[in-house]
Order: sequence, then structure tokens, then C-alpha cells
Amino acid sequence: MHTRQMKRLLLYISTFLVACSPLTNVRFLKFPPSDFRINNNILKTNGYYYCEKQTTRYCRRIPSNHIADTASKFNERYISAFFLFNDGYAYHTGGLIIAGVNRPGFYSSYDYCDNLAEFNTFKSAREVFEDHLSKNYVGRNSLHDKGVFHLQRDTIHFQIYQSGSHSLVLTEHFGIILNDTTFRLIKTIRHQNTFPKTKPIVNNLDDLYQFKSHNRKADSTNYLRDNRIKIEK
Repeated sequence: MHTRQMKRLLLYISTFLVACSPLTNVRFLKFPPSDFRINNNILKTNGYYYCEKQTTRYCRRIPSNHIADTASKFNERYISAFFLFNDGYAYHTGGLIIAGVNRPGFYSSYDYCDNLAEFNTFKSAREVFEDHLSKNYVGRNSLHDKGVFHLQRDTIHFQIYQSGSHSLVLTEHFGIILNDTTFRLIKTIRHQNTFPKTKPIVNNLDDLYQFKSHNRKADSTNYLRDNRIKIEK
């Protein structure tokens, strides 16, 4: 095999491994100290932090072609949430909770106009999320939507593995701590994993996360915690 062909083959193999590895961009990971314990005077941990959001939805579709009926457009309310564990590991709901609307099959986005007034609320979204907690949906994958967080003075920095086009990608969230029950995320960096030289996607935010106490924590199983020694080699 010619040298050029060999180099091309090695490039294909390395690209394939990067795309298929469950842990992409490991070089960016910063693990918490082994003796780390979060000070609850900085941020409380006996519950979760949630951000109230809205997105455009359609509560009805046209039967003849199954496309959205634009006359039924509305702003659907939903939440995003973070869990902080005392040892420096974290869980982020990401896309787990679409909304609080009691839609048929939960994920169907049509034919529930009659339920909007009752279920399209942030309170309902939190209730749906807490129902997921009671059924332990969040603990089924030991890496998906999980990662670590870091505190430095009045700032917080998350490193979370979330869904990508081919495998999980590392997403970093940067925020400012306002008090022991509130922080504001101001930026995210999503590291791409399709090709080694693909630039990360940077977004500026203004997302306020508020604390809500809850006696059911997300499952603390975390691939990063359980395999720390192997990953750091």
C-alpha cells in the first residue's frame, strides 16, 4: 500500500473512532477534585434548578395532509433543569422535558387544543418533570446528559455530554451565581465531533435558573465518575 493511501486509511480510521467514541473531546474535561464537596451556602443541592422557556407549537393538524394547522399556533411552556451533586458531578435534562402539556402519547405535538388552558403552564411542566424523577427515567443511561461542574468565586461552569448527530458531544455551559438558589447561564460551547477540526458552536444566553427543593434526586450513576481513573489516563 502506498504511503498516501496508508495516510488516508489512518485518517478514515481516526475519524471513525472519533465519531463512534462515547467520549468525544475528552481533552476538554476537567474533573472535580476527589475530595470536592459543594458548600450549600454557595448553591443548594437538595433539589433541582430550572429555567422557564417557551417554543412555538401547533396543537392541531390538517387531516388531509397531516401538516400543522397554522391557525392553532401557540407558545408552549416548558422547563430545562440541572441537578448538582455534592461531589462535583451534574445532570442536565436537556431535551428530556418537551413541555407540560398533557399531549396524547406525551410526545405527539398535535390534537390537544382542548387541554391547553389547563396543562400549558410552567407548573405543569415541573409536575411532568418530577413524575419522570419518580419513575427514574433520568438514570437509564450512565453518560447521556451527565457530566461535571466547577465553581469559582461567583461563577459556575458545566461540562455535559449531550446528543449529537453521530454520538454524544461535549457541551459546556457558563454561568454567574446570583445567590444560593439562583444562577444565570450566559454562554454555551458545543464541541463538534464529526471531524477533528470542526469549530465549536458558541451561543450567548440569558437563562435564569431557579432552585426548587425536591426529595427525589436524579439517579447519581455517572459514567465519568465511575470511570474517572480510566478516562484520565
